[in-house]
Amino acid sequence: MLALVKLLSHADPAVQPDVLACLGEAGPHAHVALPALEKLLDDPEPGTRASAVRAILEIEEKKSPRLTAVMLEMIADKALAQEWRMDILARIKETAPTALAKATPGLIRQLGDGNSDVRRAALDLLSIFIEDTRAEMPNQADAR
Repeated sequence: MLALVKLLSHADPAVQPDVLACLGEAGPHAHVALPALEKLLDDPEPGTRASAVRAILEIEEKKSPRLTAVMLEMIADKALAQEWRMDILARIKETAPTALAKATPGLIRQLGDGNSDVRRAALDLLSIFIEDTRAEMPNQADAR
């Protein structure tokens, strides 16, 4: 496990996705990797953040508030691939469905995006949980 963690610290883009997948597959045995994985939650690359979230979810027994907050941001991140956003949404819906309300302002803003693919993706995501979760409206000050 320590060798895999060391590979993560080198941040080789060709190796990192495989290392993250291996750590996730190792489950609780990879507990030693959690500090390195948590650092990746701040990575500028959405795919890296999503892979780190997946690995952490497989390793940790309990979900931290920080991890949930990162996951909610990722649901509303239009730069992240739709399949990753759907996967993260499904995981939050299982463990903390009421928290999904925090993702609604970003998704509602995306309904006004100039790109029809972004609008469609936001609508698809909202349609999964909006019947069970009351939306939080976007803050007007954030829109400017």
